[in-house]
Amino acid sequence: ERIAVTGRLIDNRQTYTDIVGNMKTVGTTKWIKSSMQEGTADISAIIKGRSVKIEVKIGQDRQRPKQKEYQGQVEAAGGIYLLIKTFEQFYKWYNENLKRL
Repeated sequence: ERIAVTGRLIDNRQTYTDIVGNMKTVGTTKWIKSSMQEGTADISAIIKGRSVKIEVKIGQDRQRPKQKEYQGQVEAAGGIYLLIKTFEQFYKWYNENLKRL
């Protein structure tokens, strides 16, 4: 499952056509905070009956403190938490660990 914790966009903009025929957009947008747990991993999976949480990081992106806290919670509960930068890295982990799960 792909997990998105970005919240919800409230769009109060309105578009109208003025007297001259030009399209105008006025108003504001704002994000409402998600009710999801902060730090939740990007992907949640069950592999051979084991809970596996996968945090995807691209380039120089690093784990935030809340993500490290979440990782600790997952591992303390007996789950597997992976910090993955490429699909190849995940595929290698999967092939090396499938028999042990």
